Amino acid sequence: MVVVVARDSTVRRMKHDPITSEEMRRDLVESLKPVDEAILGHEGDIYKTVEKVKPDVIALGWDQPFDPEEVEKECRNRGVEAKVVRLEKLEGDLDGTTKIISKIISMWNFQQRMTRIEDVGEG
Repeated sequence: MVVVVARDSTVRRMKHDPITSEEMRRDLVESLKPVDEAILGHEGDIYKTVEKVKPDVIALGWDQPFDPEEVEKECRNRGVEAKVVRLEKLEGDLDGTTKIISKIISMWNFQQRMTRIEDVGEG
């Protein structure tokens, strides 16, 4: 499976300033067992990546603003026969970088409070 990772410029345009760099996100995704290769998306024309990879299936994220039928049509226009599907939204407490960082900060704050309580108890 080849996974296309959003460029920092795309993350800024579509969501917010990236919390982790595009290379770090690419490395993380590529380290996942089902992923054969992770590549950075094309800066301008998303279909350049499709032309390069020539996938059989394109899985759009639940929040990507593309119409699956339009993507299939444009792929065919570029000589790529790919089925386009829309992924469902993942629900969970750690389903995004911002939530993961918030959890880490919360755990760190808790640890700091516990350390202060222990220090008071020993004093």
